[in-house]
Amino acid sequence: MTNHAMGDKLIPAVQIRNHIETCVRNGVITGDLANNWKKKETETSEAGALMKKALGGDHDAMFLLGLFHFDGLNGFGKDQKIAFDWYERASNAGNVKALALSGFSYMNGSGVKENVTYGIVLVTMAAERGSDLACLSLGLWLAGGDFDLVEDHSKAIHFLSLGLSDKCPHRHARREPKVEAHLMLMKLENVCSNGENAKGHLPELVNLS
Repeated sequence: MTNHAMGDKLIPAVQIRNHIETCVRNGVITGDLANNWKKKETETSEAGALMKKALGGDHDAMFLLGLFHFDGLNGFGKDQKIAFDWYERASNAGNVKALALSGFSYMNGSGVKENVTYGIVLVTMAAERGSDLACLSLGLWLAGGDFDLVEDHSKAIHFLSLGLSDKCPHRHARREPKVEAHLMLMKLENVCSNGENAKGHLPELVNLS
């Protein structure tokens, strides 16, 4: 004890940290405290490795950094602006999934100024390059004439079927949009504007997970 007032500047206590780490490894500290410490250490190590890959030009790592920052996962702080920046960097480096999520970010104003029209352009580009999520989204929008798009059932069937098939090389759609797309395809079977039976367009859906 120094009898001096505590200041507001925090200094890393390296010795204490190393001592805690040793106690955890040697089993002196156990239970939830030890488990939480190990989890944090693992997340810190993995985060550093991922960041190193991203800074080295790995666009898949850039994309993952965007995802983790968007949801605040794996030790990364939740920040939509940082998430968008990583999506954009990954997209510029050729990552199709990041291109799609950049488009959604523009449409929703997530981490960037909202621009629905430009967002749709990016999502369309991602769909053309094989993003299943982009295909499903574009198909649903065309089916309902959303965002002032022309309602076009034929093109909607094309994109929905493509997104649900195994022809998209970049797969990142979750179960919910897949189910919604499949239900829309069944609906379009009965209301196809050109009178063509859409049943032949329905892909075999082995797994919607």
